[in-house]
Amino acid sequence: MKRKLITIFLILAFALDVILTIRHPNTNSDTLQTPQIQTPESISKELMIHTYIKELKKLRIDATAIEDEVIASFQDYPPEIAESMNEQNIFGMILEYYDLKAQTTATDPDSEQPEMFFAFDFECMGPETIYTDFLNNFAELTDDEIIITDITEDTSKVDYETGTGTQMVSFQCNGKNYRFDANAQQDWFDSEMLTFMEKVVSDQHTGKNLYVTSDGYQECIIFYQTQEWADRFTNAFHNIEFSRL
Repeated sequence: MKRKLITIFLILAFALDVILTIRHPNTNSDTLQTPQIQTPESISKELMIHTYIKELKKLRIDATAIEDEVIASFQDYPPEIAESMNEQNIFGMILEYYDLKAQTTATDPDSEQPEMFFAFDFECMGPETIYTDFLNNFAELTDDEIIITDITEDTSKVDYETGTGTQMVSFQCNGKNYRFDANAQQDWFDSEMLTFMEKVVSDQHTGKNLYVTSDGYQECIIFYQTQEWADRFTNAFHNIEFSRL
C-alpha cells in the first residue's frame, strides 16, 4: 500500500508540473504552491537526494536534469510517508522518477545517455504477458549484446480464478532455446525468473551480469553491468541493498 501511494504521488506530481508549465510558461511552479514547514529530518533527506544524484552521475545515471523535480516531489509527500522513508526508499524514489520521466517525455535521438537499468513492480498488470514485457525490457537494456526473440507464454495451466498453476515461458536468446516454468501467484511476478535469467546471461559470455536492487517496497530495479561497475556502485552506496543474481 505504501509503495502504491508513493507511485501515485510521483505520477500526480509530474502531471501537475506539466499542466502548470503549459498554463503558466513564465511562472515558476514553486511559487504557486503553499510552502510547507520542513523538519530537520526532511532537510537531511533532501541532502541525501542531492548526494545520491551526484553519485549516480559517476555511474553514468545522470539525473541532474530532474534533481529539482525530485526534491519538489519529495516535498509533496504526506509527512507520515516522507518521515518513514529510509535510504533504500529514497534511492528507489530517485530511480523511479528518472525512469518515469524517461517514459513520459520525448527523448533526444542524438542523446548519448545510455539505458542503465529498468524497473518494474512485482505486482503487475496483465499477468498473461508479464514475462514477455520483462524479457523485452531486459533485451533493450543490453544494447543488442543479448537478442531475445520468439517469446511465447503458455497460460493453459493457469487457473485465473484461484491465481495458481504454471505459466510456461519460452524464448530464444541469441539463437538458443530457453524455457522457464513460472509459478503463477495471482498477478505477482515469480522472482525465480530473475535467477533463471542470470543463468541465461552467463551462457552468453558477454562479461556482464545481472544485478538487482529495489525501492524497499515492491519495485525491482535491474542492472546489466560488469563486475567493475558493480564494485563502484557498492563503494558509492554502502547502505543500499544491491546484489548479483
